Amino acid sequence: MKARPHRNGKTAKRDTIKGKRMVMIAGDDYEDLLRKVHAHEPDLPASDADGNYPALQALDAIKARDILRARRKLGLSQAELALRVAKGILPRRTQSEE
Repeated sequence: MKARPHRNGKTAKRDTIKGKRMVMIAGDDYEDLLRKVHAHEPDLPASDADGNYPALQALDAIKARDILRARRKLGLSQAELALRVAKGILPRRTQSEE
């Protein structure tokens, strides 16, 4: 495996396994990446004293998170998704998403 430092100083090992390019990074670096991705998602509303969330606001946040994650998974920008929706070109849902 080849280790190349990134411009941020982190090192990732790159290799090809079964014909697929793979990148291996430290667990802490992976967790940092996940935090950065989820930092741009809407937070759930504050819970009450019993730990319950206001239902409609919580559902709005959860649905927004689902849309953001699906858009990222498809590799679409916000503008590309909006254009596809306007044209009626919607991605098909897989059985695992239903």
